[in-house]
Parts: sequence; structure tokens; C-alpha cells
Amino acid sequence: MIKRAFYFICTIIVLLAITYISIIPGQGVPLVTVNGLIKHFLAYAVFGFFIYKTLDNKPLAFLLAGTYGLMMEIVQLYAPTRCFDIYDILANYGGAFCVFFLIKFKKKNP
Repeated sequence: MIKRAFYFICTIIVLLAITYISIIPGQGVPLVTVNGLIKHFLAYAVFGFFIYKTLDNKPLAFLLAGTYGLMMEIVQLYAPTRCFDIYDILANYGGAFCVFFLIKFKKKNP
């Protein structure tokens, strides 16, 4: 129970950090970089991990993490200095699902 509460608090902290970083003013120029995609991948991998540890429905956890990334990209459509980027969405879902498969693989091969 204490572990689940810890993971829940971590989930909220990561959620708030991702939200803040996603809505602060950016350069306004759509620029796809490997570095940016890696940051998206890692952020949503961490987010997916904490949601995974918090929820009972494990596949739903990673769907939620990736979908939150999609929602943040949609919000950026309306932010004056931010831009929507399909590659960011793919990196978000990729990070979340990568952690899911790594955890599943580790459970099958202890």
C-alpha cells in the first residue's frame, strides 16, 4: 500500500513536470531533432513506468501515458509558440510501450 502511494505521488510529479514543459513557450519553429525525440521517449517511458506501478490494469497504463502525450501535442496546437509534431507523438507512445515490453520481458525471464 505504501509503495503504491509512493508510485502514485511520483506519477503526479512526472505528470505535472511533463505538463509544465509541454506548455511553456518554445521557439515556435517545428524542428525535429533526435535529441528532442529522445527526451520525449525518456519522459514518457518514466511516466509509463510510474503509471504501470500505480494501476492494476497494466496495458491501460501505457495507453494512458501515450494518450496523454497526444493530448499535450493537441494543446500545443493552440499555444502561440508551440507546435504539433507527429514524431513527438510516436516518441511518446514508443517510450511508454517500450517500458511495458521491457517489464513483461523481465517477468518472463527473471
